[in-house]
Amino acid sequence: MQLFRALDILDRECMKEQGVDWPGQPREQGVNLPVEAEYGVIDLEWAKLHGYEVPPSADTVGRANTPPPAELSSAAVAAYFGNPQKKELGCEGKSQQSLSTSKSEAAYQYVQGLQDKAHSRSMNDSRVRAANAEWSKCMKDAGFSYPDPMAAATDKVLLGKGGVPSSTQEKTAAAADATCKRVTQYVQIRAVVTAAYQKSLIESNAEKLREGQGEWTQVLERANEVLRGKQ
Repeated sequence: MQLFRALDILDRECMKEQGVDWPGQPREQGVNLPVEAEYGVIDLEWAKLHGYEVPPSADTVGRANTPPPAELSSAAVAAYFGNPQKKELGCEGKSQQSLSTSKSEAAYQYVQGLQDKAHSRSMNDSRVRAANAEWSKCMKDAGFSYPDPMAAATDKVLLGKGGVPSSTQEKTAAAADATCKRVTQYVQIRAVVTAAYQKSLIESNAEKLREGQGEWTQVLERANEVLRGKQ
């Protein structure tokens, strides 16, 4: 959030120098996804009322990237984005270059890659496969046939067109899903196994992660200098 606020200040200053009153280019500032995004429906009472509809996140920060407003002139768009084909930086690129964000962005992507690796390893772990099988058996006893929770949560036939309100069948399936997760301790098993792989990856990549943390410390120091200059 600090970094993007600083970039926005630099963007506006640069665009002002170009003679453009820039309304701002919203950047993705992060979303703390609800736990359901990882494990599927968990809350039994929510499932009974809303089926597989994912609860809203209370910690959403910022907004996703959006294109500039349609009413902006082509000159304003060109000033902001530059000409990538000719490798000419616009104000966006100049702001990022000013704060030297490339290494911190690479560090962020590196962590994302480790998270993906931990997830993949945990899903192939025998303990998680066994948990899926136990959950599937529980669901079958309730009248639903799915190999794992994600198959149920993404079943287009069950979910219809993804609209709301959820159908009675979807609510019934979601309630059975949440109940089976409780009975089999599915979420607990997934969480413990994934954490073990994450810990292992952290330990084996400690030096690289420390370097990434250092890059973020430096870029935030530069961002804070910009922010302090506007106080």
